[in-house]
Parts: sequence; C-alpha cells; structure tokens
Amino acid sequence: MAKRAGWGWPELEVPYVEKSVMYLWDWFIDVGQGRTYSISGKPNYLSWCEIKAWAELTNRRPNEWEISTLRAIDRGYLNG
Repeated sequence: MAKRAGWGWPELEVPYVEKSVMYLWDWFIDVGQGRTYSISGKPNYLSWCEIKAWAELTNRRPNEWEISTLRAIDRGYLNG
C-alpha cells in the first residue's frame, strides 16, 4: 500500500527469501544475538568462535554451506 501511495522507506523493504532457506535467516538473527561490538560501538563480523558456540549451545550442526551462507549474510548485513 505504501508503494502505491508513493511513500515509504525503501531501506525497510525485505527481499524475497525462498522458504527452503528461510531457516538460515532465523539462524542468522539468533547467532547475531551474541555479536560483539568494537570499542566505538560498531558491530563486529560474526566470528567462527561465535558461530561454533551458538551451534553447540543450540544443538545445531550446520554444514559447511550453511556456515558460509551465515557469514555471507553477515557481510551483507554489515556492509549494507
């Protein structure tokens, strides 16, 4: 409706994500809760240790492709 009216915030638009991989977005949000921040308050990229700790604490066993995808989502998230 906002688009048709000619107003809205493009930066708040969510891209389409296939349902078959939507769980990766949920994982990203979950693992991001443990993200560290620099002294200036800027978020750091997710580290291997943070991903490993999250996987162990949540009893998940992400494969190599899923971990690579989480890291790619993180780069896109932080680099805009």
